[in-house]
Order: sequence, then structure tokens, then C-alpha cells
Amino acid sequence: MRYNRKWNLAIIATCLIIGALYSTTVFAQQKPSRVAVAPKSTPEKAKKVVEPSLNKSIQVAYFGESVYHPGLKLAFEYVLIDKVSRRSVRKNTRTKVINRQIFVNGHMAGFYHPNNSSVLLLGSEIGYRKIKTKGWQKSIGVGLAYAHTFLDHPTYTLDETNTIEQIPAAGQSGMAAMASVSFGRDLWKPKQIPVAWYIKPMVLIQTPYNHVAALRLIGEVGISYKWQ
Repeated sequence: MRYNRKWNLAIIATCLIIGALYSTTVFAQQKPSRVAVAPKSTPEKAKKVVEPSLNKSIQVAYFGESVYHPGLKLAFEYVLIDKVSRRSVRKNTRTKVINRQIFVNGHMAGFYHPNNSSVLLLGSEIGYRKIKTKGWQKSIGVGLAYAHTFLDHPTYTLDETNTIEQIPAAGQSGMAAMASVSFGRDLWKPKQIPVAWYIKPMVLIQTPYNHVAALRLIGEVGISYKWQ
């Protein structure tokens, strides 16, 4: 069977869908975050001290090496630590609420290099995020992933009888290390909408690649849906 770019995209799409369903099934069983409640000494004090955080999210993003090597990413994220600090501002009598979070995610991603190859990634990231009162956020993160490259052209080899035969799904397996920064806005804090958007440039090192390594500059632009 002739291996072509359509088969590359089909493999990547199938893996991404399976990964998203698996992530949702596994992590959706996590216990909801606890909400601290003030002592019930008087009716006026019986109120929430810390707003409930949405500690789970599904992310869908464009993921590619520039616009010429397009791709897709699906991820499940879980917030391990969500520390909330409050500070009163005397000028306008407002209270600033800052969230500092430690998060992890599991993701599947892939991108296509026309007439060259397709790259599939299966990995995880850990990072730190700061969310301001109006929802503006920034974060840093690092990660590690299994990487597999599928060649975009037929590849042949000689069998034991010196007969030429085509190699199905020819490619190369390896690992990828990544580091990223991101910025965006979480709409839950200012508007109680469980959605966030973000822009995330990333440096990715894939090895082995052509017997050495490949340094890739990745652009990720996505949205996330959150729940508790």
C-alpha cells in the first residue's frame, strides 16, 4: 500500500481522539477542590473565604512549526496547587485576588511537514501559572514526550532474498524535550465563564532526528474549557 500524506493525517487524528477520550475518563474521577468556609459564629460571617477553583480543563490548540507546518494539540490539564492571595487597594477600595498555580497536563500533538514527514507527540508538561484579578494570566512550563516521525514518501528495503519491498509506516522513534512560556486570559474570574484562551511559544528538541537532533520552534494558540 502506498504510504502518503493522507495516511499520515489519519494516524495523527485517530491518536489525538483516543488520547482525549482516555484523558477525560481517567482524570474526571479526581475529587473536587475543597472550599474554605468562615466560622459560623454569626450569620454575617458565614460566607466563603476562597472562591472555588476550576482545577480541570480540556485544551484544544493549533500546534505547528509556523503556518507552513500545521498541526493540532489536545490536552487534559489538572491543577495540583492553587494558592489564592488577597490584597486591598486603598485608591479605589478594590481587592486584588491573585491565583498562583502548579499544574500538570497530558497531551497528544502532531504537525505535518509537507513532502517531508509528519511528527506525532505523546507526553506531559508541568508548569507554574499566575492569574491576576481580571483574568490575565502568564505561565512557564517544561515537558517531555515520546516522538515519532512518519516519512511522507515511500521507503524501501531489501529482504533476505535481496528483493526490494516497501516499508509500511516508515519513520523513526525518539524523545522530545520542551520548554515554553504563555500568556492569555482566564474568563472565569472576571465573568464566571469557564473558558480561557492562550498563546504559547515553545522550544522543542527532538532526538534522534536524522541520527542527530532537531531544534524546533513551535507556535501554540488554543482555548480551554474548565470545570471543578
